[in-house]
Amino acid sequence: RAGRSVIVVEASEVAALATGGNTGKATVLQGSRLQRIRGSHSARVTRAYVEANLDGQAWVAAFATEQGVPFARETAYSYAQSESGLSTVHAEFDAAREAGLPVRLVERMPVPFPFAGAVALEGQLALDPYRLALALARAFIAEGGVLLTGVRVQGLHASDPVLVETDDGRLRAGSVV
Repeated sequence: RAGRSVIVVEASEVAALATGGNTGKATVLQGSRLQRIRGSHSARVTRAYVEANLDGQAWVAAFATEQGVPFARETAYSYAQSESGLSTVHAEFDAAREAGLPVRLVERMPVPFPFAGAVALEGQLALDPYRLALALARAFIAEGGVLLTGVRVQGLHASDPVLVETDDGRLRAGSVV
């Protein structure tokens, strides 16, 4: 979209292995990440992280809607299985609240595993990562991107241009991510 030529090199097929075999969640509540960020950065930096994640989540929802990828809005939980983990739950709650998220504490849930408490955030995305990955690949190709599947990167040389060695030959690129 920005006028660049882009190639994606995929060793297998789109959504193979981990991507296609997981439950899909796009949530701003990510375990204890917010408290870890807040522990070494300002509240402003933590809030910026949350805002960037909210923007990304909104993009995923809009893209999924546009491409016909079904999703649901659900509550995300970061929980502790024992009393010793509750301090982490409370620290995540505090960091999330300070960052402007409408989180709540949960003391009980009917779950089939040990549960001592959780922080909850409503309105998070649940979707099929396989279907999302296929839609992303289709959109990428429709925009002029080149998708090489079944090609494994073997190495690269940090030169100008960057040389990417694959099991199918050499690619040259201005940038590699």
